[in-house]
Amino acid sequence: MRPYVFASLLALASFTLVAGACNFKLGDDTEGEMGNLRFSYSGTGCFFGCGLDKKALQGAKVSVSVAGDTQGGLTGAIDDGSAASVSTQTETCTCNSKSGSTSHSRIVESGASCESGETKSCTLTIELSADREGFSKLRITDGKGAVVDQVDVTTRSATRLDLSITADGTAVTPKDGVYTMNAHAHGVVSAKAFDSDGDELVSSHDGLKFTFDDSHEIVPEGDGFFAASSTTFISPAGGDGTIDVSASGGAAHATARIHFTK
Repeated sequence: MRPYVFASLLALASFTLVAGACNFKLGDDTEGEMGNLRFSYSGTGCFFGCGLDKKALQGAKVSVSVAGDTQGGLTGAIDDGSAASVSTQTETCTCNSKSGSTSHSRIVESGASCESGETKSCTLTIELSADREGFSKLRITDGKGAVVDQVDVTTRSATRLDLSITADGTAVTPKDGVYTMNAHAHGVVSAKAFDSDGDELVSSHDGLKFTFDDSHEIVPEGDGFFAASSTTFISPAGGDGTIDVSASGGAAHATARIHFTK
């Protein structure tokens, strides 16, 4: 693991522990229409969770977490022909207890019962395909088919992409539209997608595509640390070269020029 990634993870872990000790809530979510469950996005711009008032990027696969269930056995569904559809879903349940200042959790099967002194909580994670622009109703039902809660999902196409670049974990500031970084550096190109209202969209690699020109040898390494919105690469060993990297999401396109120096 690269040092700057390890440092980011360590800082995140430390902050999470402090936040938990202070009972501080990270991120945001949306209460369902029936008031029984809470829904949140994870992904680009939503590392700690976002409410479903945010919109999903058309063409992307986005993850929705459903919390507040104490029994398990829930299922998510969207009517056929809607703008979005359910791709996959996974439910995780835990039995939780507290002794003094120490909390304990253990993962259990959805239908399992907790021991005396434990409380059960379940989270349903649903991957949605944002197939086209429009609105969809995500319904959560129990094992008998009764609706437990529901929420609206909005899908929009991107009209603008904003790019940013880091080299070895440090943000690179463009000069005259050109990003300059050292040869041999590990680079990350990140993109944020926005709709015609200027609102940032929740996105993923299914909705965003990155391409490099082939004028110089460059080695794409795959998804970045925040994989839903970035791609990583190694700059050419020879140095003193210039490449263009492009990102596209639907009808929106953006290009950044990168210059490498020895």
